[in-house]
Amino acid sequence: MLPDLQRTVLVGKRCRAKGLLACAVALMLCLPPSAAFAETQDIYAEANGLQKAVEATAADYNQATERVEELDRQIQENEAQIQELDGRIPASKEACSASMVSLYKLHRDDAGMLSVILSSQDFSTFLSIFDYLNRVQETANAKLEQLSQLLQERQEAQTALEEARVDAEEEQAAAERAALLAAAQREAAQKAAEEQAQQEARERQAAQEAEAAAGQPPSADENVTPPSSDNADWSSDKASFVRNWAGRLDAYLAGSPLAGQGKTFASAAWDAGIDPRFSAAISEVESSRGAACFRPYNAWGWGSVSWGSWEEAIPAHASGLARGYGYTVSEAAAQKYCPGNWEHWYNRVSQEMGRI
Repeated sequence: MLPDLQRTVLVGKRCRAKGLLACAVALMLCLPPSAAFAETQDIYAEANGLQKAVEATAADYNQATERVEELDRQIQENEAQIQELDGRIPASKEACSASMVSLYKLHRDDAGMLSVILSSQDFSTFLSIFDYLNRVQETANAKLEQLSQLLQERQEAQTALEEARVDAEEEQAAAERAALLAAAQREAAQKAAEEQAQQEARERQAAQEAEAAAGQPPSADENVTPPSSDNADWSSDKASFVRNWAGRLDAYLAGSPLAGQGKTFASAAWDAGIDPRFSAAISEVESSRGAACFRPYNAWGWGSVSWGSWEEAIPAHASGLARGYGYTVSEAAAQKYCPGNWEHWYNRVSQEMGRI
């Protein structure tokens, strides 16, 4: 009996082990195939000189364009107010004119009116006539005051309109100056990233040649493939830049929890001065574009941070990338973002950027 019992227990253990293995396999199959589980914790890096200039020009440009938009709204309101007043003033002038004519006639016949008042048969008739004269005078005064007020309002609206137009022109000029500075800073960051990629390629080639000369097998990073150029046009204004990239990013994000956030990604990329594909591509590698976030709205394996919305999360991630990892994906950035498996991470991000 004992051997039979032992065999039964052993078989039961094997079945449970197989069941646990099956569960583990099933769980692995449920995980997003692209998840890389980044280990990055460098999410609050200090901006260097170039990045500070990028952020400063973005802030200046955004402030100037917001002021221009505010002034444009004010101009429209002033124009609408002037149009509304111009519609009311003619009727007010006519009413005022009629009242003044009536008042003139009364004053012209002051002697006759006085005799009528004095010849009143009773006090009640006297008061009625006197009250009538007062009402004619008060009506004329009210009409005149109303017209005067309308004309004053129109003058004030016209003055405000002219001042807003001058301010709008000045703010537009400021926005254009900020846009030129912003373009220069972002183009400098773009150029620096290209030079870094070329330097990394030269160093990798030199290392491979040294290994080959020494008869050593190639290292694991031999197949590292840099991303394609983004060809981002930083000379355009922000609105044009966002329009150009939002559609491409929306097409890439379609069907995911990040769907429809192309404009947010593009705007954040412009503000931070980074490759507009960078953050979105990482979201695919880390969470299948937001399908498997390990923290609320954290689609990038970004430290242990959580956010309240994509509109809050995306700009924060783009800013952190610019400060701590550079304009675009690089070998140095990959080694910092995902040190345990940086070659795979680098290639995956590069491939996803190429799809946008």
